[in-house]
Amino acid sequence: MRTLALRIQAYPSDLNPLGTVFGGWIMSMMDKAASIVVYVEADVLCRKSHCDTRCEMRVTDAAFTFVAVNKNGEPVNVKSVLRENLPQGVEKLL
Repeated sequence: MRTLALRIQAYPSDLNPLGTVFGGWIMSMMDKAASIVVYVEADVLCRKSHCDTRCEMRVTDAAFTFVAVNKNGEPVNVKSVLRENLPQGVEKLL
């Protein structure tokens, strides 16, 4: 299976008063990435003066579970709402 990557830049408006990213912002970005690949790892690139130029570290990871519902909010089989021509191997994830 190929590895997909979604690179997102955090801006000052995404930071709390301590200068770190809000946890909810990270979760939102991970949710966006999970819509492409179900398992998500979040790494950060540190740009502080005490780090070397490519200081990367894993800050969190998560396995997302998606649920499909009908117009009445009742659960339906996820396979019923997917496109028919899924790539080979995706069926194993469902």
